[in-house]
Amino acid sequence: MSGVATEMISFFGRERVTPLDAVPERGAVHIIGVAGIAMAQLAVELVRRGYTVSGSDQSFYEPSGSLLRGSSVRLFEGYSPENIPDKCDLVVIGNSASASNKEVQEIERRSLPFSLFPQLLFETVINERRSLVVSGTHGKSTSTALSAFLLNESGMDPSFFIGGRVDQLTSSLKRGEGRFSVVEGDEYDSAFFAKLPKFHFYRPNVLLITSIEFDHADIYPDERAIEREFENLIESMGSEGIVVACSSGGDIVRGIVERYRTVGSPRIVTYGFDERDDYRIGRLPEQGGGGQKITVSHQSAQYSFSLRLGGLYNALNAAGVLALLSEAGVSVDSLLPHFADFRGVARRQEIVVDTPDIRVIEDFAHHPTAVRLTLEGLREEYPNKRIVALFEPRSNTSRRAIFQERYAEAFDAADVVIVCEVTKRAIDDGVALLDTDKLVSDINLRGKKGLVAASPAEVFERFLQEHQSSDIVAVMSNGGFGDIIARFRENFGGAFKER
Repeated sequence: MSGVATEMISFFGRERVTPLDAVPERGAVHIIGVAGIAMAQLAVELVRRGYTVSGSDQSFYEPSGSLLRGSSVRLFEGYSPENIPDKCDLVVIGNSASASNKEVQEIERRSLPFSLFPQLLFETVINERRSLVVSGTHGKSTSTALSAFLLNESGMDPSFFIGGRVDQLTSSLKRGEGRFSVVEGDEYDSAFFAKLPKFHFYRPNVLLITSIEFDHADIYPDERAIEREFENLIESMGSEGIVVACSSGGDIVRGIVERYRTVGSPRIVTYGFDERDDYRIGRLPEQGGGGQKITVSHQSAQYSFSLRLGGLYNALNAAGVLALLSEAGVSVDSLLPHFADFRGVARRQEIVVDTPDIRVIEDFAHHPTAVRLTLEGLREEYPNKRIVALFEPRSNTSRRAIFQERYAEAFDAADVVIVCEVTKRAIDDGVALLDTDKLVSDINLRGKKGLVAASPAEVFERFLQEHQSSDIVAVMSNGGFGDIIARFRENFGGAFKER
């Protein structure tokens, strides 16, 4: 590491972060990396509070682009020292910005006050509220959104942050007047000068853990490193804290449950299908008709409700939310009527095209477990339909060879799989990438039809060649997939259909 970088990291130590209440009324706030869905929501919230806000990013992609352009945030495409106002009271540094970013260097040159997203989220949304944090490798956004929706529909005016768009809520980030705050607790790191997960800033009173698996291979060397971060978070909660953990959330979660139940602090509560769970899904949920019916038992009580979202993993998400809110002190009976009204999070099994000829469902799935669960959920919901999976390995984990064998198994519930080749990036030097030719060959050996395509455009062309009437198409990527959804809409028409 160069001497300059070392000095900058020292200048940007966590102990030098400036609190929001030190910024004067109507002060100027500049955000580096403003187009991320979390940062964009934060920018709009700061505008609502009366601050003068500007922000820069490499590009302004959707859905953040429309949100920002519809606000008074002054936007700059690309990074330049001149983007930061002459009089600037605070600069918010996104976790995509490195120490070599030109605007980051300008902060150091001018000795400007700075902060980071998770610290500001705590200050704007969580502080002085009962903090409910939703964590885990899978299901965070859906579980957080369902929690916020239920509290909102029950008249509790919650504060919340969700890492996705929820059309039934006015925004993904809000400070309400109620006593509860529910936020999505990401295990990804916070900033180049704060190499710890965002959830460490959120000080949970009640923590939901949906699952823990190896992910984020660009920052974690192995699954033990991730496990340690969850342990550190749990141990920070103290004797008054409550951890609500899914018994089906993997070996790491089960190990955590066993260890901390022995310690007795914080209190551990479990949910799932196991008869020993504190909140137990008593029988397999009834699937069909665009949703499912779920029954959860807790002590002597039994709660039944309908959910529009299909699949056993969504049944687990719903049971986890019921347990989270119940343990936080909310009356479950006040929540039950509202489960059936929840339509989900954008890009989480979202129906984006629906015609008699085709149904296209977009999903954020990119980790092999998420891919498998998404496709199994669709198979449960559409048992007699042909399922075609289109997959773009785009995240830093999915693009690597770490899960080469597991990806082949992840597509077992599909009939046809079209995989986009991995695009090599500058950061990939010396890194073994996913072998898409081998993946497709392994998929074929498992009795499915696998195809590989060089680009998103070619993925769509391959699909047109394979298309049959009434196909269920699962489009899976954590990015834009070359605007492939627009191609489906142009070719097949149709529109979003509510669940």
